[in-house]
Amino acid sequence: MPISYKGETFYVCCSGCRDAFNENPEKYIKEFKAKKK
Repeated sequence: MPISYKGETFYVCCSGCRDAFNENPEKYIKEFKAKKK
């Protein structure tokens, strides 16, 4: 499921992950970018 944040789109697997992302988006963005490398 897609989440838009600061002009970027991130994908999470479920509403629980979406809620966690919304609580601390910077933490999850850092993890997403680390996994992309």
